[in-house]
Amino acid sequence: MKALKLVVITLVAILVGTACSDAGPSTFTTSVAFTGRPLNNDASAGRVIFTFDDGPSNTTPQLVTTLNNVHVPAVFFDIGLNAQNNPTGVRTQMTAGTIQNHTWDHASMTGDSTGTGSLTDVAATSELTRTNNAIVAAGAPNPTLWRPPYGDINNHFNTLANNVGLRPVMPYGDPVSGNIVDSNDWNGLTAAQIVTYVTQGYTAPWYTGPQFFHGIQADTIISMHDDGNPATIASLQGIVDYMNAHHLGATSTMRPDATGGVLAFTDAIASGAATVNLDFPR
Repeated sequence: MKALKLVVITLVAILVGTACSDAGPSTFTTSVAFTGRPLNNDASAGRVIFTFDDGPSNTTPQLVTTLNNVHVPAVFFDIGLNAQNNPTGVRTQMTAGTIQNHTWDHASMTGDSTGTGSLTDVAATSELTRTNNAIVAAGAPNPTLWRPPYGDINNHFNTLANNVGLRPVMPYGDPVSGNIVDSNDWNGLTAAQIVTYVTQGYTAPWYTGPQFFHGIQADTIISMHDDGNPATIASLQGIVDYMNAHHLGATSTMRPDATGGVLAFTDAIASGAATVNLDFPR
């Protein structure tokens, strides 16, 4: 077991183990010594998978130290340009989990969320291969997973990714059967609110109307970010406390189907049988 380190992080209204309110941002407290209450990894109720997009960032060391302090392994979906510019950050992430592909510069494959139109096959393939190369150059194994930016995906682009050895892990899923919890840490939430979204669930108008997305349970994929947001780091202890109380463990081994039912849904959209709003700022 690694020696506990002193981590100076900005805590954002952390209310560990309690429900949050929807009040405005709370006062920041700095220079807090974080020691951690580790995950006991009982796992008798199953395991969840923590994933972090967009890194490595300037706060990757704090995030990784916190993950190690609470004994949580992770899957990092890195942007290739960030990996190229910060190979030390990639190697730091490797001490807490595996490094996977989040495209070169966070371009939307389909253009659905950015209004930019679909990438060409050559451009889409380059987004993935350049990222793989940057991650390997930083010292990590060749990725086997990818996460489409904004969750913008269809079966055509998934096939292109499969052709370079990558299978998809979505940042969200069908609210009934997808079992992927979007932490909404990209949405200006406090740490306490992130804890509540992840553990208790939330209602969001992603599909044809407001839908309830349940909190973590066995085999849940948690979608978070390594992008410098202190609230993400500060939320981890509250999530781990909940997991300990509910006999949930953690793993960095990705479940076989991590599509969250979304690829099947894109077929329905293409046929006109369903509509969806995927305008996420992720």
